[in-house]
Amino acid sequence: MNPTIVVPDDFPSVFAGSPAESRLRARAGLAVFSERGAENETELIRRIGDARAAINIRAYSKFTDRVLAACPNLKLISIWGTGTDNVDAAACRSRGVTVANTPGVNAHAVAEHTLALMLAVTRAIPAMDRAVRAGEWPRQLLTQLEGRTLGLVGFGAIGKRVAELARPFGMRVLVSTWGPDNGRAAAAGATHVPLEQLLGESDIVSLHMRVTDETKGVLGPAQFALLKPPRI
Repeated sequence: MNPTIVVPDDFPSVFAGSPAESRLRARAGLAVFSERGAENETELIRRIGDARAAINIRAYSKFTDRVLAACPNLKLISIWGTGTDNVDAAACRSRGVTVANTPGVNAHAVAEHTLALMLAVTRAIPAMDRAVRAGEWPRQLLTQLEGRTLGLVGFGAIGKRVAELARPFGMRVLVSTWGPDNGRAAAAGATHVPLEQLLGESDIVSLHMRVTDETKGVLGPAQFALLKPPRI
C-alpha cells in the first residue's frame, strides 16, 4: 500500500522514533526517509510519490513547481518549523496544495541558542576553550552583556523571547519591526526604534525575521556602515 503521509527529509533524524511518528503511524500509512538525498529534486519526487501529505523537516527540501507537478496527489505540505521559503507558494496555490507551518514551536529553543551565541562571542568561549585544551591559560579583557544594548530586528515569538531573556542580564533592548509594532516592544520592556537608529546604537544585533522577497537584503553595505566598531 502506498503511504498517505511521507516524511521525505528526516536527515539528520529527529522525527523517526519520536512520539509524533508513533501517533501518525496509528492513524495513517506513513513513510519516513532518514537518509540523505531529499535535497535532490528527482529523489524528493521519488520519495513523495503518490502521497497526499508531506511533512517537511529540513529546509534543504525544495518544493518547487516541478516537484508539485510530478506529485499530483499531494494536497498538503506541513512544515515542522516556521520558515516557508523552501516552498513555491504560488505554485501551491495554483495547484490546490495547502501549506501549513508551526510558528513559535521552537521559539524558546532558538531564543536560548541566541543567548548562547551572544555569550560565546562576548566571553570568547570557543577561543578560550581551544587555548585551554592546548595547554595554555589565556588572559584577555572580555565584554559582559550587562549595560550593553541589544538590537532585535524582527519581533515575533523568537524575538520577544530573546528580549525576555536579555533583560535579566541588564541589557537595554531596542526593537525594529518590518510592520507596525502596536506596542509589542514596550510590553516586553523594550523600545521600538527605526532600523537605522537600532544599528547605530546597538552593541549586538540579532535578526529574527522570516525570509521573504521583502526581507531579503534588509541589511547591506549601507546598514553595516552604521554599526559600532567591534569591542572584542
